[in-house]
Amino acid sequence: MLLKRSPAESTLPRLCGELLQHTSAHGIPNVFRAAHWCRRLLWAVFVGFALCCALWQCTEMVLNYYRYPSHEKITLVSNTMLAFPAVTICNLNSVRYSSVRKSVTMTKSLQDLGLKQSHRRNKSSCWNTTCPDAPTESDSYPRALRKFASQFNQLSDEEKIAMGHQLEDMLIFCNFHGQMCDTSFFSGFVNYKFGNCYTFNSQKTTDIRGAPISGAALNTTRAGFVYGLHLELFIQQIEYVKDVTHSAGIRLLVHDHAATPFPEDEGVNIPPGTETDIGMMKVLIKRLKSPYGSHCTDGDGIKNFYHDVYGSRYTREVTAAAPFPWAVFCSSTHGVECTHALTGLA
Repeated sequence: MLLKRSPAESTLPRLCGELLQHTSAHGIPNVFRAAHWCRRLLWAVFVGFALCCALWQCTEMVLNYYRYPSHEKITLVSNTMLAFPAVTICNLNSVRYSSVRKSVTMTKSLQDLGLKQSHRRNKSSCWNTTCPDAPTESDSYPRALRKFASQFNQLSDEEKIAMGHQLEDMLIFCNFHGQMCDTSFFSGFVNYKFGNCYTFNSQKTTDIRGAPISGAALNTTRAGFVYGLHLELFIQQIEYVKDVTHSAGIRLLVHDHAATPFPEDEGVNIPPGTETDIGMMKVLIKRLKSPYGSHCTDGDGIKNFYHDVYGSRYTREVTAAAPFPWAVFCSSTHGVECTHALTGLA
């Protein structure tokens, strides 16, 4: 026979009270079991304090989770094979003097440039004296130089390439990882300041004129002088336009294959008649994208001319290279040979 409970015995407060008195949280039952009110008060304060600490810890855990914290991890990796970087070389002289003489417009501009330069020299010699025929600021040498550069940049790409230094004439010797290399390993582009620039191991399939070349990626297996890139270059200093170029040599830039090279902002000058060794170590930094604290993105939704046209990856110069393995370089003038090597280091 089942006994029915009275409505008073099954009320919610009574059920809650029974649950609190038999819960496994030992502090809460003691609040009800304590015989003296002072003990009840102490147990209640203790339970309240523990509950506040638990809520505080839970809140901190939730907030910390939504801050997406990250930890920096540095790993030194020693690989038996390392991807070789791209190497861009530019002659510090943008146009050849013999090709300028064939262009009537450029010759006239060059003559004006020489006249402005002589005026500039006359003005400097009359710095502390009175020269009645001293030129005005409108006849300044920089203005004529900008005019010459402007006329050069208005030429077609084919004309710019033809007026610049040709790799066939500059490249005397090329060796990579003990194997001979030639102009088919180089792609190219036209730079507004240095003219024709050539990139070794760019992984592009065409050269500066659009002819097909080998675009296979090159790797290096060891560090050292022997296992890198050796170049001997002839800078053709007899072809330099002295009124335009004030220094002789090669501009060298080591960069990533997917990065657009900016030799006018990066790189180093290699003087002629010398041997230069450049050592570099590859450092790879991988930052987490949003919502992590670095707030990095892949540039989604950002208009990038170099990425859209040339497929270049993000760099500070492109949108606003990480160092790479060991490098060695040289240039030569008037047939004086020198040696350059670029080697890999894991």
